[in-house]
Amino acid sequence: MLRLNEDHVHLMKEQTQKAFPNEACGFLLGTTSADGAMHVSKVVACDNTSSMPVQRFELDSELHLRLQREAREQGQDILGCYHSHPKGPARPSLEDLSRAVMPEWVWVIWGQVEDRPFGMRAFVLEHPETAAKRFVPLAVSVDTLVI
Repeated sequence: MLRLNEDHVHLMKEQTQKAFPNEACGFLLGTTSADGAMHVSKVVACDNTSSMPVQRFELDSELHLRLQREAREQGQDILGCYHSHPKGPARPSLEDLSRAVMPEWVWVIWGQVEDRPFGMRAFVLEHPETAAKRFVPLAVSVDTLVI
């Protein structure tokens, strides 16, 4: 299970709107509990460094390295990434599958119609080292913030 809060969801949704018609992307930082649940503590928006940002996303490698260090120093990990499909559903594309190289990561995908996000889903890789590699859905829980 992936656990987020309302602020995390809002930040990702807002970024997908701003990036349209390009794909938005970013990192999810946090911890994994003993039961395997991933608890997101921070969402970090990232510039899409792809040469074809309308068709694919590429995470900023310098930011990735910096976040790895920062997360490790805080006893956390990069749990995964998120990105948008500006003209499609919130499900992995063949391009996503071919470029998925971090087998332990969760992938959050936002579907969009024009500049309006219409859904978010999470996925993890199954059989990442084989020809049977595929994405499988992961349950998502969004916690309400209590102030």
